[in-house]
Amino acid sequence: MRSTRPTAPSERRRTARYRELAFAAGFVQRAEFPGAYDAGLNDEAFVDALIASVGAANGAVDLSNERANLLLAYSSGRPHLRVAQP
Repeated sequence: MRSTRPTAPSERRRTARYRELAFAAGFVQRAEFPGAYDAGLNDEAFVDALIASVGAANGAVDLSNERANLLLAYSSGRPHLRVAQP
């Protein structure tokens, strides 16, 4: 039986963050990922390809204003996972 105890906001945030990280990890491990985002791309080309892909997949999402933040995330280590996080 499922608990009816209310979930604390911090617990909900941790759960949401875990799901985001799991999604991002799964995304970068898909077979299509290396073909679309070649490991030989430089930082800017990778981020630009990612922004274009998200925009093409969902016309309502425009990440171009986040380009600088995405480039910073890319350069901070484990780049494909960090940048692909929702």
